[in-house]
Amino acid sequence: MSRRKIVTVRHGERVDFTFTDEWIRTCFDEDGNYSRQNLNQPEAVPKRKGYPQTFIFDCPLTEVGRLQAKLIGKGLMTETILSDGFQVFVSPSLRCVETATNLLKGMGLEIPLKVEPCLFEWTKWYMGHMPNWMTIDEFKTAGFNIDTTYTPMIPLNELTEGESIENYYNRSHKLMLNLLSQTGDKDLLLVAHGSSLDTNSRQLLGSAIRSEQEMFGVLRSIPYCGVAVMEQESDTQKWSLAYVPKLHICHASEHDFDARHALCGDHNFKPKPSSASIATNGSSAAPKPGHI
Repeated sequence: MSRRKIVTVRHGERVDFTFTDEWIRTCFDEDGNYSRQNLNQPEAVPKRKGYPQTFIFDCPLTEVGRLQAKLIGKGLMTETILSDGFQVFVSPSLRCVETATNLLKGMGLEIPLKVEPCLFEWTKWYMGHMPNWMTIDEFKTAGFNIDTTYTPMIPLNELTEGESIENYYNRSHKLMLNLLSQTGDKDLLLVAHGSSLDTNSRQLLGSAIRSEQEMFGVLRSIPYCGVAVMEQESDTQKWSLAYVPKLHICHASEHDFDARHALCGDHNFKPKPSSASIATNGSSAAPKPGHI
């Protein structure tokens, strides 16, 4: 009998960390019409209430972010990490829903996404500006495959800003126990945030809750679309983390390029590095003390 698995995946590269919130000013006209100004910005964005300002705290993926998710999806399928019939739970953040959608595209599967508010990241990072998340109807209208029959463990309005680090770890652990009990012996694919890889696994592994600084230290090593695979021993029921070497993406950083400067010595052009340059191991720059 195969071991039961929980796979937690961080979302892919996000638009605001790559282009800053300036992308909203440059990509939308006064009437709200969207036009990308860089090939790594999304080709299109979903309509939603408060558009486009509601993207500020709930942004989409870049095109690279979508590709990252598809590649990880192919890796999950090639390595047969998840057993048939696995279920997919996702944070209400747009970047996470887009990541889950593209993971499944990479796997060649169509599985409805169960939007679970309890998978959202630490709310202390959102003091005074909790996101205005897209509704289930808005996700459906935008073409996302959402499970409309799913009842989440907590509704969105019960996510309170400014929670303690202990509360964040404890609500994540409570969610894990809840999902494990309600899904029989099925494997779980959870698509959420960088910190989720730790908060979803920490207490299941029998380890103590981390302090804020300890969690920040862990976050620095988690790349976009980073993957944590937990396996449960059939006999002891204990959980452990597995290492899957092929579930990694290695790529180099990029910057603005103008042939006039590079080839003809036009010094009026100065290339601007990305605001969230990507290291050669595929990780984002060290996380800010903010949302991940």
